[in-house]
Amino acid sequence: MKTLIFLTAENANLTIDNKINIFSIFNQIKAPQFPTAFPHLTVVIKLGLELAERPDNRKITLYFAGEDCNVQQVKMMEDTISFPQRIGGLTPEHVMILNVNMIGFPEAGTYQFILHVDDQFQSCLSLDASLIPSQPQAGG
Repeated sequence: MKTLIFLTAENANLTIDNKINIFSIFNQIKAPQFPTAFPHLTVVIKLGLELAERPDNRKITLYFAGEDCNVQQVKMMEDTISFPQRIGGLTPEHVMILNVNMIGFPEAGTYQFILHVDDQFQSCLSLDASLIPSQPQAGG
């Protein structure tokens, strides 16, 4: 399995002919204070099959974790997918677009989306959460 696209954006959609429209890709969250909740983000995942991989009943799981990602992970999504049949030399692909509302960031730091396929690590996407720099006060 190949991870072809794994990113966070403000929004994304898939056209009827399987083209992905992605708006405003980012990997940093700026907040005035922590803890904070980010109102909306979209996770876009595009996977491709390697030669000789089975196309049916692949378990896809997405976790969200903070800097302690080996200790605590939150399962964001789990689904079983099947890939289309291989046509000619084209790699069978599957696109997932996950809209996430009010995701919490308890403190500044590096957070990660962790992608598993069939309960095995596939890929990881980092998201940095930090304070908005304060503006200097005007002298009086």
